[in-house]
Amino acid sequence: MFFDLSQLKLIRKKLKITQAELAKKAGISQSMIAKIEAGRLIPTFTKAKRIFEALKSFERGKELKAGNIMSKKFYKIASSDRLSHAIKLMQKHNLSNILVFDKDKPAGLITEKTILKAFAYFGKNLSQIQAKEIMEEAPPIVARNTPIEKMFDLFQHFPVILVGDKGKAEGIVTRTLFISALHV
Repeated sequence: MFFDLSQLKLIRKKLKITQAELAKKAGISQSMIAKIEAGRLIPTFTKAKRIFEALKSFERGKELKAGNIMSKKFYKIASSDRLSHAIKLMQKHNLSNILVFDKDKPAGLITEKTILKAFAYFGKNLSQIQAKEIMEEAPPIVARNTPIEKMFDLFQHFPVILVGDKGKAEGIVTRTLFISALHV
């Protein structure tokens, strides 16, 4: 999108951002934004470029936060549960993975790949295996206010990311939710 500084206030309001938010993202003062919007100041090329880059960032939705795109509904099993229970839940709810918890804390993750590896190792007798015996590393927990752009790297290593506070999961972001948010 082409930005015209004479239309800065209109563009900013359309993006639903404050002068302070734009100034912070652009690395300039809020008073400078106010002066530009009032027509009392023409910024240097460098500062105008930073404003345009900040506007583009807001426009692309990069300021979406993990809490905005998370689902509060997620499925979990206890680490002492049998693998057969995990498989039944995954089939019933069409899941490719399921979280493993110890009390209220995430302990691990069981994925389709985990189950296939367990089958290769243990054979058909998976029903007696506990989740804790084969689970993968627990997915990371990010704060609700984590910008989604910070989650790109995590999705290279984990199929899901938990959202919460102080080690307690409040929601989940799957790759599907993440990709959907990028196309909003």
